[in-house]
Amino acid sequence: MIRVIITGSAREGRFPFRVETEDTRLAHPVTGLSAVPLIDACKMLINMGAANRNSPIALFEDDDREEWIEHTQVGFAIHPIEYRVSAEPTATPSAAPPPPRKSLEPRGGKGRAASAPDTPTRSHRKRKPAGSGGRPGRR
Repeated sequence: MIRVIITGSAREGRFPFRVETEDTRLAHPVTGLSAVPLIDACKMLINMGAANRNSPIALFEDDDREEWIEHTQVGFAIHPIEYRVSAEPTATPSAAPPPPRKSLEPRGGKGRAASAPDTPTRSHRKRKPAGSGGRPGRR
């Protein structure tokens, strides 16, 4: 397991860290300063070609402790994280209420959803006569 060790206290929201050379192709330990040391260590190792994407990696608080804070695989940590943002604005007391939403009822009445006039529905499709198409000579 690759060890990323936090070597000091946070300064301006960034932690000093060191990446051990064990289980890597590094000749010397790599150091850095980051708000997210585990993810930045993974990016550094991949960019340098010092670790495989499926190598286990863990974040430790100091050299003596054997309990990790976080752990993952090097390749998994470098994927972008997708955040879902709500499309609807949040109402505040000073803001006007949002306009009402359009009705979700179909235009053609109840029971069947209305489609655009130029879009054929299943019943409007032309069917080929029986026996046409396919490979010639086969029935």
